[in-house]
Amino acid sequence: MARSRLVLIPLLFLIGQPTATSEEPSRDEKKDLERLAPKFKFFATIDFIYDRGPDLGWWTPKAVHTDYRRFMAELTVPKRVEKQVIDLLKHRDPRVRTLAMAVLFAREDPKLLPHIAELVNDEAETFKIPVPSGGGGGGPPPTRK
Repeated sequence: MARSRLVLIPLLFLIGQPTATSEEPSRDEKKDLERLAPKFKFFATIDFIYDRGPDLGWWTPKAVHTDYRRFMAELTVPKRVEKQVIDLLKHRDPRVRTLAMAVLFAREDPKLLPHIAELVNDEAETFKIPVPSGGGGGGPPPTRK
């Protein structure tokens, strides 16, 4: 009886280990962020920093809210390959750089701050930012560069 338990313990250990076929295929973060960048009509920076939905006002179509939330969910998936995302901070497209920085920021990992700080002087034009407006005239949300 004691001997059969000794045989089962290593067997249970092996069963619980992931196999090569159960691992997720390697991700291509460059391709993924290049695909996502044109889909964002704007990037609500402050709302992203404070982890809240964009404040676009009642006049903004519901589809805009829905699309933005869906794109943000795709952007911040936890399984992104960190090294690839860090490399994208040097991408030629400023929108891809912005999304890469957002991915790293969302991880809330202090060791990533030096990589994020490298872009502090990057003045390339990127996404528009929705801004609060006191006007109730309808139409799309006001934005600034």
